[in-house]
Amino acid sequence: ISACLVGSEMCIRDSPITSNPAAVDWNKDMNLSPPQIYANKTADYIQENNISFQRIYFADPYLAESLDIDPFDKNNYQILTNEVLTSAQLDDLIIWENWHAITDQGIELSRMESDPNFEEIQRFETYEYSRAVIYVLFKKRD
Repeated sequence: ISACLVGSEMCIRDSPITSNPAAVDWNKDMNLSPPQIYANKTADYIQENNISFQRIYFADPYLAESLDIDPFDKNNYQILTNEVLTSAQLDDLIIWENWHAITDQGIELSRMESDPNFEEIQRFETYEYSRAVIYVLFKKRD
């Protein structure tokens, strides 16, 4: 870190060569995270393939941004929970991902895969920054 005096103002600059863990990692900190990238890929897939749905369920809050959905409109969107899965209707769309769905809602991928009421449509998967990032689209069957 270096300091400079500009007029009567003091400024502190972050040195690009630093081992300080609090330093900005420009590639990691100033770009979308891998989950955000895969949320966007999931939303793009839904739009590009004209996947229609009555309601959509997901646990990752960033997906509302990716899908341009009002997160407060309960007529079209609800947070993915075990309770809403039991009441899902034909053609409802479920986006399961491996962070919020598991950590916040306790819904494992195996629960979705083994449920005959849901059909897997598409899967997006990567391994970055020492963790897996998985987004899976499911649709309620009749």
